[in-house]
Amino acid sequence: MNEIELGKALLNMSATELAAVPDTQGLTQKVLERDRRRVRRLTGLTAGVWLLATALILLDLVNFGLIFPAQAHSWRDIEAGNGTQAERDAIQHQLLVAFEMGTLVIGFSVAVMAIAALCTVFLILASRRATLRQVNASLLVISEQLRQARLGSGGGPAGINPAAR
Repeated sequence: MNEIELGKALLNMSATELAAVPDTQGLTQKVLERDRRRVRRLTGLTAGVWLLATALILLDLVNFGLIFPAQAHSWRDIEAGNGTQAERDAIQHQLLVAFEMGTLVIGFSVAVMAIAALCTVFLILASRRATLRQVNASLLVISEQLRQARLGSGGGPAGINPAAR
């Protein structure tokens, strides 16, 4: 039985199957360590993607926080007749480009947040699978200890020693 088969067996916990494996503890530790690494990597990836999404949203808020006052100032200048038409058009063009870039960043932020949500789902599933394997591995150890205790006390059912009869 290899690591993959043992991992599946730990999920589906069949003590008779696992008891037949010669080096169950060694393989179990490898599977559990692989699960720990996978959960650790997914945790880092998920946190990184959420941080990226947060940074993009904050960047966009700052961008719009600068664009809207500049737009209001530009409208006041137009109403007051300040500057030439070419200057006002250039400022309006710059503000429009900045607004369009901000809109693009919003779209990108939504995509990054969707990826972050997907990473979170994968993290939850991997964590759940790893926890289930850890619980089943612990149950396997307890089952083996009970079997050894029964054999050590005479091998009879419920710990009854046949020699004591």
